Amino acid sequence: MALNGRLRSLASEDGVGMIVSIATLALMITLSSVAVWQAVAALRHTDRDVHVKHAGQAADAAIDAAIYSLDRLDLDGKLNIDPLDPTSVTRQLCVGVQDGQLQALDLAPTAVPDLEGRRWCPSVTEQGADGVTWSYQVTELARVGQGACGEERVLSLDRTVVAVGRSLTFKRRIKATLRSPITLLSGAAVQSGSTTSALTIDGAARILGDAHSNHDIVSTSGLPSIAGNATPGPASPNHTVSGPVVVTGARTAACQRFVLPPVSQGDAAGDNDNATITDDDLCLNHAAGMITVACDPPSLLLPRTGDTTWSGTNNGRTLTLTGNSRVVLGQDTYALCRLELHEQATLIIPASAPITRIFLDDPGSSHCSGVAGAGQIVMDGSARIVNCHLATDPGSLQLYGVGSASAATTQTLAGGGPLSAAHMATLCATTLPVGGTPMVLYAPRSQITLRGSTQLTGQVAGDRVALNDLAAVQPAASAVNLNALGPGPVLPLYEPADYVECTPMTFEELGTNPTQGC
Repeated sequence: MALNGRLRSLASEDGVGMIVSIATLALMITLSSVAVWQAVAALRHTDRDVHVKHAGQAADAAIDAAIYSLDRLDLDGKLNIDPLDPTSVTRQLCVGVQDGQLQALDLAPTAVPDLEGRRWCPSVTEQGADGVTWSYQVTELARVGQGACGEERVLSLDRTVVAVGRSLTFKRRIKATLRSPITLLSGAAVQSGSTTSALTIDGAARILGDAHSNHDIVSTSGLPSIAGNATPGPASPNHTVSGPVVVTGARTAACQRFVLPPVSQGDAAGDNDNATITDDDLCLNHAAGMITVACDPPSLLLPRTGDTTWSGTNNGRTLTLTGNSRVVLGQDTYALCRLELHEQATLIIPASAPITRIFLDDPGSSHCSGVAGAGQIVMDGSARIVNCHLATDPGSLQLYGVGSASAATTQTLAGGGPLSAAHMATLCATTLPVGGTPMVLYAPRSQITLRGSTQLTGQVAGDRVALNDLAAVQPAASAVNLNALGPGPVLPLYEPADYVECTPMTFEELGTNPTQGC
């Protein structure tokens, strides 16, 4: 009886449902845990992707920020090239933060070179929203050396930049090359940037150095000479050197075109020394010593037969010299609409002015409204520009033609040749070697015409350049110091190239070699 009761109890199904329910619940909990784990992992992965993307975007933004800063910083005095060794840059520019503002700062002489021998500027960091930050470092400027086409003595403004983006603990790092189209050559006496018109040289004109053109180099008459390399535009579409011109160096076509950036006047149109040019017949030696006009030139010149007129500091801005009148420009910045020198007139740049810049404004400028032939210089007859600095200092006189994309302008220097040592001593109150006028003539939107007996020592760069008669250009011994040409008249316009993804590391982790792992 007892046995039968126990068998009936064992055969009973009471509690089975509970067991099944518990097992099912356990399975559901397990499956739910897996689902929750997968959801959490997916969220973590998504969150990581978001932060990695934010870090990558921050690194891209750092590249853009480096370009923006370098394109707009005033380069004045921050790049010095050793005049005795053009391959040596003795003072370097960095982008830095000072007093909360981005500024151009000197690269510390104690900066340690990386494995490739380049020194790096200190990193610049910007804090964004939601824990995002970006930083960048740029290299010192490339030294003067060979260009992409094998040219020698090229002043390259290219830099390398490394950018780090961070979003919380996630990092991305990118290396890129910042390329600038400026390719002014320290050894090039003449550069003609037009892609549609040739550089022309005729008569007995001479280029006593290299000549570079984006088109042909053409001679049609006389027996001109180029005492260096004559480099026409790229061989495709078949640019060449032709005519009776005598070329001492190579005639090899360039492998790529160069670009002459437009002139940036900065605030020169409104902030200049024009007011020192008075209009009370310009026949006074002004006490301020800023501009002097000799009414009675010394006996070495003819008795005064001409005059000097100045239209004023506002609309017009035309300075005209005739006869054998003389004007001395002793300050550093002048903004003119038109400059004319005729007959035996002389424009003098005294040695007391370290740098004199003359901007010929855009002919469409409001300052030049109604001025015929605005935006141009005309020098003819036996007129001269006399620069009382040594020939090794062409940056002491900078003549800029701003030009226009819609109105043609021509900068014409067709005056007399060099004065004798005695005449120079009288005009400059010091003994100077006889030679061409030290000058940088830069007019990327103008034609530059050199004729007569005009002789220049320095560099000439224009949209199209034409030489004739006895005109001559002698390159200076040193590279033109672009950013010593006053506050930003020629700015590099950087474009990023050659992006490379690097291992994610911060500049603190990288030390003196920001490109390691790239």
